[in-house]
Amino acid sequence: MVRIGDKIRILNEYGQYTKWAGKTWTVSHIARSKRDHPGYDSGVGGPLVSCTGLPVSLYSWEFVVDNVGNKKPPVSKKKKIIRK
Repeated sequence: MVRIGDKIRILNEYGQYTKWAGKTWTVSHIARSKRDHPGYDSGVGGPLVSCTGLPVSLYSWEFVVDNVGNKKPPVSKKKKIIRK
């Protein structure tokens, strides 16, 4: 499961992402509906991921998560419990 802040690498199996393959990209947005992203296709069965500086969005089979060396892991959204 990919999260905002994850580092990913593009799989270039069909040659359509040659320009951007071989680099690491940071996930900035995850679309799970047409309302989240106009290019989202519900028939695909997975989220559409956008990355900072990358002019295309990707589905899960088009990339691998590569958090090796990611010095700053994604921040958990858990609420802090304040005890009195």
